[in-house]
Amino acid sequence: MKDFVYSFFIFDLGSNLIVAYGYSLKSEREAYEMALGVLRDLGVEVDSLRADKYYGKSTLDDFPDSEVYLIPKSNATIKGGKRWREMVLRFMRNPLEYLEEYFKRERAESLISSIKRRTGWIINKVREERIHLTVLARVAIHDLLWSKALD
Repeated sequence: MKDFVYSFFIFDLGSNLIVAYGYSLKSEREAYEMALGVLRDLGVEVDSLRADKYYGKSTLDDFPDSEVYLIPKSNATIKGGKRWREMVLRFMRNPLEYLEEYFKRERAESLISSIKRRTGWIINKVREERIHLTVLARVAIHDLLWSKALD
């Protein structure tokens, strides 16, 4: 039986470089938590974050000093913390401006797709350290190619 490897990358949209990454055999959430740990260890300050519909109110707590752009689920309410209400109201008051910011995450999606096209879609490793090394190699290849493009 083969396991599925979840990976999570945090990009700097200004340079297209990967700032932090995480991986997990259990869930994307665990990969996300691993990437957050890397950000905290490095002391990286995040100005803004865009996440897909699977990330909700708890994401705001993970980035207390950042501008967070989420698309609320269809059954979302305005109930919640102050930051959640402010975000939903910002979305409701000016949806075009909000969506323009939110959809900058599409650049990250295309970067992930380019990584997979260059380095393969599947990680055929079983041992944890080999999976980590494979994900790290993908990050290094991506960042080297983009840093060369920045020169």
